[in-house]
Amino acid sequence: MKELNIIIFTHELSTVTEILRKHNIAGMSFSEIYATGHTKRKGIPEMVHSYQTGRMVNPESEKRTKVETLVPDSVVDSIVQELVKNVGSESQPGGLVFITDVSNAHLLGTSRTGESLLIKE
Repeated sequence: MKELNIIIFTHELSTVTEILRKHNIAGMSFSEIYATGHTKRKGIPEMVHSYQTGRMVNPESEKRTKVETLVPDSVVDSIVQELVKNVGSESQPGGLVFITDVSNAHLLGTSRTGESLLIKE
């Protein structure tokens, strides 16, 4: 099984959720983060004690959404291909996905383990 860490623009969350649901992925978590990366950031008005100075500054980081989920090995490639195809574009990349091997998973309070936890029944 694999862990997918997907960092996207917040407006892409519904697209990512739809792709994961299409593959019957049982669960995911998402959170708002601040990130830096490949995307060029737009200047914003400089604020000093609630007063705009009239200068523009480039922020060091911007809000993004991080989606975390575990998926069976058998669907990783198709999920990643759909993310690449449907999130962002060549001129405006939509984010990143990091793929990590996971040796096992346990459903706490039960005896259930492994990939059987990852697909909705």
